[in-house]
Parts: sequence; structure tokens; C-alpha cells
Amino acid sequence: MTSDYLGKLWKEIKENLKSTIPAHSYRMWIEPLYKVPSETHGKLVIACANDFAYNRVNGNFLPMIVGLAGDIKVKLVTIKDIPKVRHYLQTWPEDVWGVPAVIIRSSLFSIINRHNERKYFEKEKIASWGKVEIFYTGEQLDQADLEVLMEACGLNSALEIALGEPVPFKRKTFLKEIGKNKDNKKWLLSVFERLQRGQIIIKVDGVTYVISLIQSFMYDDDENS
Repeated sequence: MTSDYLGKLWKEIKENLKSTIPAHSYRMWIEPLYKVPSETHGKLVIACANDFAYNRVNGNFLPMIVGLAGDIKVKLVTIKDIPKVRHYLQTWPEDVWGVPAVIIRSSLFSIINRHNERKYFEKEKIASWGKVEIFYTGEQLDQADLEVLMEACGLNSALEIALGEPVPFKRKTFLKEIGKNKDNKKWLLSVFERLQRGQIIIKVDGVTYVISLIQSFMYDDDENS
């Protein structure tokens, strides 16, 4: 049983319930439910937001859902029961640096005279390749910022750490890898702050993504860390 079939079935069940039960009950208890992407032996897995919603749906609406599903088995769960999917960057050779293609194919990281003050952009449209539109808010980014981002991505890939999880490293080691000496520790922190604060809006294929290049970071006040 394919996920597409189960998705179509769930849509039909919801439409049926919408025309059967009171509108306020549908909005409160059925509309928030969603089908869990799953290929669990043809079972339709439906998730509730919390235990309270689970108890209400299980006691009042599950028999109706099971009846409308026919021969397909139905399992009701809460969001906390769904295994968390972990995503990883692909691995690449040590002598190769990786960075999102949509970013590198733009002028987001420009060449800046280090003696000049950085500009501040407010939803500035950035020249980009193809049909992708990029808008940036934050301090102007340069090639050195790109180096730091690529090294951070490389560390994440090499250590095989799931996206969203902390990537531990020593500042002096990080600096050495990008050809900087250990006296640049404050500069390194300023780059991470810039990458984290900046907001990037990417529009592609009718979808808009709002991101920052670094989700968050923390550091030990010990200068040797």
C-alpha cells in the first residue's frame, strides 16, 4: 500500500467527516489531524497534537474513521509517539568544501575592502542564478564569512552529526583549518554572530524559505576552548 494511496484515502475520509459531523467539531478535532508519512504495512497512521486531543478523537471519532477506512487498518497516535527523523549532510572528501548551491550561485558573499565599513541591508535583493530570488537582511557578508560557513558545514559532515544538533570544535583548531592564527578568536565569534543574525529569504518554485545560515551557537568563555 503506497503512501500516495493512503494520503488520498485520508483526504476522502476527512471530506466525508466534514459533511457528517457538526462544523465546530470538525474544526476542533478532525481538521488538525494529519496523516503520518509511513509505509507501515499499509496502515493509516493519524497523529493528534497531544494526549487531550487523542482521548477526544479516540473516544468520539475513531470508530467513524475506522469504518470509512474499510479494509485499511487505522492507528491513532500523538505527535510525541512519532520517531524523530534525523537528517545529515552528505559526506565529501577532506579537500572539498560544501555549501548550499542556491547560496553559492548568488552574490550573497561579496568582495569587501576590509578597511571599509560593512553595509547593512534591509531585504536587499541579491543577484542570483536561474529563477531563484534571494533577499537579505543583515550586515554585508564577505568571502571570509563564506570560508567560515564552509568549514562549519565540513565539520558537520565529517563528524556525521545530525542537522540541528551541536557541532563541537575548538576555536584555535577551526581557525587553523581556514588559515587563520589563534589571535583571530574574537573575529571568528563576530563572523558566527553575523551568520546567525542575518535573515535570508529564498523564493524558488513558488515556495518561500526564510532562514539564517547559522541556526544558533554557543561558546565557552575559556579562551582555550
